[in-house]
Amino acid sequence: MPTNAALTETAAKDFGRALRFIRQARGMSLRDVSREAPISAQYLQNIERGERTAASLDIYKRLQRTYELPNGAIDGLLLRARVMSALEAHGVSRADAQTIWSSVETQLNLLRYKVSTDLAELVASLIY
Repeated sequence: MPTNAALTETAAKDFGRALRFIRQARGMSLRDVSREAPISAQYLQNIERGERTAASLDIYKRLQRTYELPNGAIDGLLLRARVMSALEAHGVSRADAQTIWSSVETQLNLLRYKVSTDLAELVASLIY
């Protein structure tokens, strides 16, 4: 899958909310991230609002470093967003897509590909 594949609007908004939640849990403003990443504050705000449905892998890696996230954290959130986006594009209901994602996440974890998209768990790992 291309690294900058566009997400559906709903998936982009969910992904953006997750990034905003992480940024705020880190106590960082858009301006702080803009300086540290470096990414323009407007560009980041567009991602967080779901207005930007695709970004480069480099942007995501910069955010992972800036937020000091564990390896694979952004990848897991992005994988979830892409799966949910594909399911939505195929007309799968949001509830069914959530169920499908839970099954996919479980199977990946059983295969030792650790994927965690639980934001509360992720933020707890950042705090402690």
